[in-house]
Amino acid sequence: IAIIRRCEALKLNAIVFQVRPEGDAFYESGVNPWCTYLTGEQGVKPDWGEFDPLTWMIDVTHKAGIEFHAWFNPYRLTPVVGVNSTKQSLLNSLSETHYARRHPDWVYYFNRQIYLDPGVPEVQEFIIATVMEVAQKYDIDAVHFDDYFYPSVDVNIDKSEYQKSGYNDLSQFRLDSVSKLISSVYKLIKENKPEILFGVSPQGNIDNNYNSQYADVKRWCNEAGFIDYIAPQIYYGFNNQTAPYSKTILKWQEIITNKNVKLIGGLAAYKIGKVDMNAGNNGQNEWIEENNILSRQIEELSKVNNYGGIIFYRYENLFDIKTEQIKKEIETIKGILN
Repeated sequence: IAIIRRCEALKLNAIVFQVRPEGDAFYESGVNPWCTYLTGEQGVKPDWGEFDPLTWMIDVTHKAGIEFHAWFNPYRLTPVVGVNSTKQSLLNSLSETHYARRHPDWVYYFNRQIYLDPGVPEVQEFIIATVMEVAQKYDIDAVHFDDYFYPSVDVNIDKSEYQKSGYNDLSQFRLDSVSKLISSVYKLIKENKPEILFGVSPQGNIDNNYNSQYADVKRWCNEAGFIDYIAPQIYYGFNNQTAPYSKTILKWQEIITNKNVKLIGGLAAYKIGKVDMNAGNNGQNEWIEENNILSRQIEELSKVNNYGGIIFYRYENLFDIKTEQIKKEIETIKGILN
């Protein structure tokens, strides 16, 4: 309820909530086990009788006139864990009903996390079933995918599927595999509940999406049948040496040629008051020295073609962390949004 009240005060009109954080569900699912964040143990149903936490969240949000966007990680299944982890130890930590436990050959281990293999057709079917279960069962306003696609260019990730595919270009196979999932989800959502929006929140660097994660964002922003909106994570300050904010939003504007695709800017509330170690000498202290970055970013973004709004990442960094700098940022944001 406190979240709703704060969103109302700042004139925010949507909540993007992670309904499937680790291949587990904040709702009773026939596809995924119960979420570990509800009871402390994955796969254990809360002893709440008929109470459905997701239904309650959606109802409370809608009563306040705020949209509820269901956020899914398409492929990532676990957060980063200890340095001594292995694929097997991560699998053993999951519920026996978890998809990765049931199909260990269709997941791979990278950077102390496990991911679903995007090249496996059955994996795509599983992700689609996960999304459509929520879309059909619940009164959500949007389905939101984040940026966890291929986390690496390692040739061994989907080697067997690639060899069977008939492709002679690994990069194209991967690009098409991810795009097939995106288009399939879009198609089924529109066939069943056309009022639900579908969007993707890729990383802010356009080239990295294409070359490293095999997310063909240019195609999704050009061709019909993929997305309703693109919400790149433009987590850069104005003085970032390699990707300054102003130039980056213009690059995203340029690749959107489909007039039906909206550009929603993902803004880095989590950087307020912190050193940005990846911004170079000119930009690393920007988020410490300035207290109106977000409002200035909103003003610039609102002038681009196909502007569709903003998303703050994340809630707690605006409201649960209380510093004078964040309070000043909020005041300047109010001046823009009210």
